[in-house]
Amino acid sequence: MFAAVSLSKVPSSALCRGYNSEALSSTVARFERHGPPTTVVGLSSEPLPDLAQGQVLLKFLSSSVSLTDISRIRGGSPGAPGVAGEGGVAQVVSVGADVDSVKVGDIVTPSAVNFGTWRTAAIVAADSVVAIPSSSPSSAPTLALLDAALTARSLLKNFVRLQSGDVVLHNGADSLVGRAVIQLASSVGVRVVSVIADEANETVAKELSKLGSSLVLRQNQLRTAGAKIRLEGDVVLALDAVGGPSATEFSRLMLANGTFVAYAKESIAPITVPTSIQIFNNITLRGFSLPLYKANTSPADISAAYEELLSLVGSKKLSLPSPQSFKLSQVKEALAKAEESRDRDAVLLSFEE
Repeated sequence: MFAAVSLSKVPSSALCRGYNSEALSSTVARFERHGPPTTVVGLSSEPLPDLAQGQVLLKFLSSSVSLTDISRIRGGSPGAPGVAGEGGVAQVVSVGADVDSVKVGDIVTPSAVNFGTWRTAAIVAADSVVAIPSSSPSSAPTLALLDAALTARSLLKNFVRLQSGDVVLHNGADSLVGRAVIQLASSVGVRVVSVIADEANETVAKELSKLGSSLVLRQNQLRTAGAKIRLEGDVVLALDAVGGPSATEFSRLMLANGTFVAYAKESIAPITVPTSIQIFNNITLRGFSLPLYKANTSPADISAAYEELLSLVGSKKLSLPSPQSFKLSQVKEALAKAEESRDRDAVLLSFEE
């Protein structure tokens, strides 16, 4: 078994500026080439470099395993091979000189693209992480799950100024992001039309209605559901996680001057919008990536967003699924589960000893 860093046993002198990390190592889930995740991802034990000016030593607590990670490993998203994992939370164990943005004991989340969160520890630039106030190691699984809710919050706030009575149309509605979209939008009076796969069972439709969906449709109902959807109101925002025919139908159902946002790709089918729709309805096509959002947003705004979501969870206005957790040594099992569930289930890597 690999000799993972045991930061709980690091001497108290480590918790200071400029701690020399010599003799510490980290267990890392890395891929050296793109390909099938369960084939190309492997574990290795890697030494940690000395802690330099402007850097922090992190102990990872929990990391998500999602379609975003799988896409990067397969080569479907930008990024060279390396340490896997985009989302997760860690605790600051030590800080180098001239670090004022975070302090020892802070719980942090990555703010850089292709960060590499599937590892037990790392030394990184202090400005590549953001502190999440009012959090503790015990809240790590919740914080790791919040990235789906942060995606939903960003989709609803960053593109259109939604008003009560507006309609949001979204597919992949039973995913983690989709469920968060339903809860966040319906809580402010926005009506949500949710589209699920044809093969999804009736229980899923009932669950989404209970969360706040105004109307739940199967993919094969979209072509003939225009009248039903218009009874809900004007579709001003469409959120696409699927692409292909679903995206095409979305463009036909939208209000003129509406906004269409692609944020995931459950299928590899391209987004096709009929030319006549684009010309006469003037639909705006946008894209969203959570890692890019974090990289281009101020730490204060990211922290505030997490605080808002944590408050909603605490007040039971936002429910999160119970995750299925795996140890880092079980990374291949975690990847297999994530590929199978297609972001319908919460899959986490836990680094707690």
